[in-house]
Amino acid sequence: MNRKKRIAFVQPVHPTGRKVYYLPYASGVLWAYASTDQEVSEKFQLVDFIFKHEPLDQLVSELSDCDIVAFSTYVWNHRYNYDLAAKLKQVNPNILTIFGGPEISVSDPDLFVKEPFMDIVVVQEGEVALTEILKNYESKDFSTIPGLLINKNGTVIDTGKPLRINELDIVPSPYLTGVFDDLIHNNPTVEWNVIIETTRGCPYQCTFCDWGSLTYSKVKKFPLERICDELDWVAKNKILFITFPDANFGIFPERDHLIADKIIEVKKGTQYPSNLWVQWAKNSNSQIVEIFKKLANAGLVNQKFIVSVQSLTPQVLHHIRRKNLAVNKLEELFKLCEDNDLNMYTELILGLPGETLETWKQNFYTLYRSGNHTGIRFYYAQLLENAELNLSQKKMFDIETKSVKDFFAKPSNTQQELIDVVVSTKDMPLDDMYAAIIFSWFQLTWHINNLSTLVARFMNRYLNIDYPEFYDNLKKYVISNSDWFKQEEDELIYYHEKWLSDGEIDCPIPFVSGPLLATKTSSRFINGESLDKVTVLLKNFVDQYDIPEDLKRDLLELQTKYTEKFYRHGTNLIEVNLSYNLYDYILGRSELFREDTLYYIDYPENKLVNKDNKRYIYIQGNAFGRQQIKRQDT
Repeated sequence: MNRKKRIAFVQPVHPTGRKVYYLPYASGVLWAYASTDQEVSEKFQLVDFIFKHEPLDQLVSELSDCDIVAFSTYVWNHRYNYDLAAKLKQVNPNILTIFGGPEISVSDPDLFVKEPFMDIVVVQEGEVALTEILKNYESKDFSTIPGLLINKNGTVIDTGKPLRINELDIVPSPYLTGVFDDLIHNNPTVEWNVIIETTRGCPYQCTFCDWGSLTYSKVKKFPLERICDELDWVAKNKILFITFPDANFGIFPERDHLIADKIIEVKKGTQYPSNLWVQWAKNSNSQIVEIFKKLANAGLVNQKFIVSVQSLTPQVLHHIRRKNLAVNKLEELFKLCEDNDLNMYTELILGLPGETLETWKQNFYTLYRSGNHTGIRFYYAQLLENAELNLSQKKMFDIETKSVKDFFAKPSNTQQELIDVVVSTKDMPLDDMYAAIIFSWFQLTWHINNLSTLVARFMNRYLNIDYPEFYDNLKKYVISNSDWFKQEEDELIYYHEKWLSDGEIDCPIPFVSGPLLATKTSSRFINGESLDKVTVLLKNFVDQYDIPEDLKRDLLELQTKYTEKFYRHGTNLIEVNLSYNLYDYILGRSELFREDTLYYIDYPENKLVNKDNKRYIYIQGNAFGRQQIKRQDT
């Protein structure tokens, strides 16, 4: 009797915690589908799932006698996968290497000249294609299988357009079919993060994105019963973490409410899972906010509610083929989040085509005017291998990039993974890029980190000073009156120039990589004596404005106590006695009038402890958390 052919799957990821790894779902679902075919199950046996970056020589020794090794390839593992495949081919040229995933250059005619260790590349969904490859393994005739790129002596043989799976109910769950049982049993010290697909596909066509190569495709749903059974499996196996990889969770509100209810039910009964990570629908609405709210109230989502806009500049949105919510709808959404005490942030991407330095600044100010004051994050535009931004728009918009090394942690004994970051475009040359970074850092430091947020909002309403004027004046004042702040700015410029020229930041600040430099250094002003310096600077700056002394005193007291509560006072309740209904006025909930008012500043998680009949007012926190102000009229 012939021995079964041996197949292994390689899908390494970096840990999301000290001992937390993703179960290799993409590989697992491929094998779950293929192994249901009788011919495949009779002829092939699974050797292993490689889920982390093991030393390459060790893996070569373990996998060299395999007949097939299949690689799921992403930006965080593609160099590792390529090195492993090349070494395996050197040791055993007869191994059939199959590659899939969004990082393969599927449109490159020289793909197999550059990567000769690849035998077959599967384009887009892999379940059907892999199964057919295995069924045709003996004959080695794969030319009739749609959706493959076949290496024929370095020449690409394209077998045609891949076929999508129309009904996802034919795809078995790797969890429910026991595919991962041995992997979990053999790794008892690992805490697993489980990926649960509820849908596949993305209806949007953002040019910077390549969502699993199914961008701008009809969204297909997995059966609700399957998802519920997988959630029961999570609880049974005491899994702490779940990730929904859907491009737009919440896009089907009625169904996604049911999924949220099921997760909450499972957690209440078993305490598992403890945390859920979700990619929310691009254009959010009140229904999606309600889903987030119920998950947050159940303690399942520690992340903020993400309102993705990437840019608010019409020209940019046209270039990247994106349509955001109208500004008035954003205002409604931000107000809804604030009224419900929901942690929320908005994403912006720096370096998109059509964005200028001035329009980049206006993105922040428009968000402030719309009601988002404590939740903005910016990311650097990246060129993904098969995204339109890379394939056609790079040349069109004179996009220059740098391959940077510190987006991902470097495992031992392996190459550093690289990613191409946009450093300049036709509309934003390099000097403007640095200026945009400095501007963003200043906004994160003062407004988003809550050092001047309440003052800026008060000035906007009381003196009709728009945010650009306020922060231009504050920046000039701070730089002119603070040598240490200017030194911080110079240091930020130095390390960003180093990052975007050398590809590696090599910064002495602990745990800081290039992508996080502006965020991390902005938080340095909330600690120690820097916070005292900031308080003095802000007071002296406000003294320049024509505001009644008692009102000015209230304003600075509220801003200072608000900031100190979050960064210094832990769980202690802070009282703020004011002569005006100042906080209500700043939020636009009432006109300003004299009224002795006592505010209790506290964290939202303490609201169950501090039960009383007093009226509550909530304010969001910054990138690091949120606060609550509890108000009592006296």
